[in-house]
Amino acid sequence: PASIGFLISEQLSNEEILAVCELAKKIGVKHIGSLADFGPSQVLSDAYRPYITATFDDIAAADVLIITGELEYEMPSVALRVIEADHNDAHIVRVSYRRGKLASFARENYPVPPGDETAVLWAIARALADASSSQPDTVALESLNELKSHALSEWCQPLGIDEARIAGIARRILDSERLVVVLGRNLQYGPDAQSAIGAASLILALSGKAGADGSGVLLSIDRANLRGILDLKDGFDGFWDALRSGAIKGVLAFGADPILEFPGGYRFAAEFERLDLLASTALFEGPLTAKAHLVLPARATCEKSGSVLAADGYMVKFSAAIPSPERALGALELTNELAMRMLGEPVFESPDAASAAVERAITSIELKPAKLEPTKPKLPRASSAKGTVLVVGPELFHAGRLTPYATGPTTLVPSAYVAVSEALAQRLGIAPAQKITLTANRASVSAQVKIDPDITGEVVFAPESFAEPPLYKLLTDSFVSDVKLSQG
Repeated sequence: PASIGFLISEQLSNEEILAVCELAKKIGVKHIGSLADFGPSQVLSDAYRPYITATFDDIAAADVLIITGELEYEMPSVALRVIEADHNDAHIVRVSYRRGKLASFARENYPVPPGDETAVLWAIARALADASSSQPDTVALESLNELKSHALSEWCQPLGIDEARIAGIARRILDSERLVVVLGRNLQYGPDAQSAIGAASLILALSGKAGADGSGVLLSIDRANLRGILDLKDGFDGFWDALRSGAIKGVLAFGADPILEFPGGYRFAAEFERLDLLASTALFEGPLTAKAHLVLPARATCEKSGSVLAADGYMVKFSAAIPSPERALGALELTNELAMRMLGEPVFESPDAASAAVERAITSIELKPAKLEPTKPKLPRASSAKGTVLVVGPELFHAGRLTPYATGPTTLVPSAYVAVSEALAQRLGIAPAQKITLTANRASVSAQVKIDPDITGEVVFAPESFAEPPLYKLLTDSFVSDVKLSQG
């Protein structure tokens, strides 16, 4: 068992996640991997939990609301709260390369390229450092001192934004009662993830609102149950290092396809091919099932009952809406079947027992004392030093591989594409429906072009829902990557 690893998907319910973890404990499996290992685990660590306290309702009641990312595409439920905040006269600051529907509700829009959103947060923190008298003990002084070693102008000028406006945001924050900062998905992955949460936490701390009711940071966790994975998968770290070193000889994947779904997951393709055993439960074919020795049909969310944890930590329960195919197995049933054959007893006697165990596990979670590690603020590059950037993200929740047989989504988005700004299309001489080749990470992929007026600057957007063309090959450790374009 020590040479076996489990993979879990954010599509699993809390009950299924806990069942996989309990089975691992019972049989001696030491490593469980998930998408959470690539991003949110960095920003949902115990050190930052005291700052990640905002709820969906806090968004609507905020006096000042700073939002990053494309929430209207990532988390429509959060986007609705943003609109409600506008109706409540909140001062909304939006930082995103994509105009989107929420741009019209923001009092201030900062259309910076992907990768520069964190720099805008640091700029706001820098303005607060000048305007605030607070020197909070909870923030590492190294971060604050490094931040103050650069003038506000050094943060604003490379971004092309007015430092007086940033200073105005700082004053408004200090004059407000409730402050909420929402971090979009792209700020939770890759090398800048810790910097993003460090900047957001510093904004809260310098505002004097850290820990105050109605204030805090909220993560835009767009995958169904990443929060559940993070809260329930405790003590099963090191999967990816063990896979790469060869310590793991066999993998059972519960609904997860890391090659397709994880940022940079493609770099593990060779490791999965070398396994002595690769078994997968899946809804659809993909790069991982193509390499698997055994594939079992999984149950979709609408075919099972259970619970998930929302982005703000609240539990949401759901019930099966339709019956599943006869041979389809949920992870709860599969873990029980494996436990019966190996141990002579199930992991949980019933679904109700699993639900009760989930509630006990979640309510018993204890945070370790918070200690922020020093986060070195990184000045943004000048616009002339930046190239073209690829962003892979959600477009429609059910487009592409998740529901390839649903006529509604596939009518709206029948096939994969890449979208570019009007300015980029004009510069490269690209016409709609033309094919272009994207090159990054030692791979090249061709895709059909769509010109999107909502996209700004040197940005290429691609929906993540499609397995073909294999755009996942272009990503390294985040959903954003520098990319080169050519026609054809």
